[in-house]
Amino acid sequence: MSLIFEVSFECGNKVGGIWKVITSKSKEMKKRFGNEYFTVGFFNPKNYVNEFSDKNPPAWLKKIFDELRKEKIICYYGEWTEANDVQLILVDSKEFENDNVNDIKKELWEKYKIDSLNTGNDFNTPIAWSYAVGKLLEKISRKKDVVAHFHEWLSGAGLLYLKMNNVPVPTVFTTHATSFGRAKTLFLPKEEVKERVPLEEVYKYGVAAKHLTEVACANNADVFTTVSEVMKNEVIYVLGKKPDIITVNALDFSNIPSIDEIQQLNYKLRKKADEFIRAYFSPYYPIDLKNYPIIFTSGRYEFFNKGFDLFIDSIGELNKRLKGTKNLVVVFIFVPTGIIGPKDEVVDNIMTYRRIGEILEEEWEKIKNKIISELPLIDAIEASDIVPKKPLEEIRKNIERARRRRGLTPPLSAFELAYKEDDDMIIKRLKENGLLNRESDRVKVIFYPLYLSKMDALLGMDYTEAVIASSVGVFLSRYEPFGYTPLETAAYATISITSDYSGFGRFILKSTKNPMGLFVVDAVEKSNEEIVKQTADILEKITKMDKEKRIEMEISARKMAEKCSWDKNINNYIKAYNLATKRLKKSISPTS
Repeated sequence: MSLIFEVSFECGNKVGGIWKVITSKSKEMKKRFGNEYFTVGFFNPKNYVNEFSDKNPPAWLKKIFDELRKEKIICYYGEWTEANDVQLILVDSKEFENDNVNDIKKELWEKYKIDSLNTGNDFNTPIAWSYAVGKLLEKISRKKDVVAHFHEWLSGAGLLYLKMNNVPVPTVFTTHATSFGRAKTLFLPKEEVKERVPLEEVYKYGVAAKHLTEVACANNADVFTTVSEVMKNEVIYVLGKKPDIITVNALDFSNIPSIDEIQQLNYKLRKKADEFIRAYFSPYYPIDLKNYPIIFTSGRYEFFNKGFDLFIDSIGELNKRLKGTKNLVVVFIFVPTGIIGPKDEVVDNIMTYRRIGEILEEEWEKIKNKIISELPLIDAIEASDIVPKKPLEEIRKNIERARRRRGLTPPLSAFELAYKEDDDMIIKRLKENGLLNRESDRVKVIFYPLYLSKMDALLGMDYTEAVIASSVGVFLSRYEPFGYTPLETAAYATISITSDYSGFGRFILKSTKNPMGLFVVDAVEKSNEEIVKQTADILEKITKMDKEKRIEMEISARKMAEKCSWDKNINNYIKAYNLATKRLKKSISPTS
């Protein structure tokens, strides 16, 4: 059996979405290939300590490491703790880059016309690193049969090194997005790419070197794959190559609680969310938290790319529709940005409510015991005989403290931003939509610009817990090659809304005629107004739904998400490896 080497800048180096892909499928890869499976990543001194467990390499591999050290390529062998302890080789190429990067770029220009004349470290570092990985794989291939799988342009020079030097290693190249597609989306595209992209257009967006690397890899790999139907259509026009196989992304459901376990967690976490929401809003006006949905969105602060403008406009429309009704919606916007710390008034409100709860808990046991012990002895019990005056007075003072903000408006952001709040795009869009957290607003909003953590003194939940506590997640990215966020949301039995811009959205539409609990907005080539209306329609329907129907939808969302499980979708990768091996053998056969 061949050794499988999966190469990514993100193996053992968490920086983006590919880390999620490889870590989530690692268990299934280890199950299928055992010790024949290796991952290869970039040695990042800041990150490796959190993900890497150093081990002694096998003797044959140590010898190769020693040879590479003479070329200033330093390799470390161990286990990737975040990926089910699969084998991981980290390549430190810093000195190698300093000495060789210009020669590498010259070679790539001469062979593949990759124009990297004006590039910086964001291109130079991964190109030198992946070229060094190519040298590593070349040496390994002299001792073992190897299949090499490269993710994205960042690892592309490794693939091109093997091809330039006629190293007989079957190669697979997977693109998860295109540099051109990502860059173009920042300018609010309304249409998918439907014609060949001229090189002048690529230069306009400043991604020529990365794009030309992608083109060279896609057209020189033995097998070219991408992650969704959305990307299949894009790469044909952007990279000029139709993918051989769609390697759909997935999740490892063995690491995700069952529906029953999630429902138990939901009950517990929802109570915690209720307490936070009550403390956040109740000091300003009464708030009735009965059968209300929690809606959230999340992602990197790419305001238009991630569709936060569409989301805010949608909840603004929902607020208008719910005016005058008793329906209540609470919205969280989990989008990290620069902060100073929690707002004083928010901390004060939460501490006041927590203190009231602590007093009640402390005194309740005493009150209960007093009632039980004295009930048989007297004919009647007065409240003043049972409840001590001191804690009663302290509760009264804290209630008065909490209510001193009556008549004011709760803040839109729970945190002080590190810049002027009025300049923040999310805050500005909320205000433009009349989402001001007034008592009359039926949609209440909390902008939570912090990476979620259990150590957080306010909400005190990590991201997964926040998803489980919520009712609906909304993700309207304009450029979403796959879409892990809506998939994860559905996997944790929370209703999920995405669009047909998303590869996951298209996968769901193709998989079922009636995706209950998983809504796919018809967004491609639609106006912003049409997208907002569709999203508001869905949210209004969910808001006015009874609790039992919402639970039914949450269970359905989980069942739909299970269609994206690695125990099924890993076969696409195995198919790619087998096809690459077959094609390489055919290309070097004397009779071919």
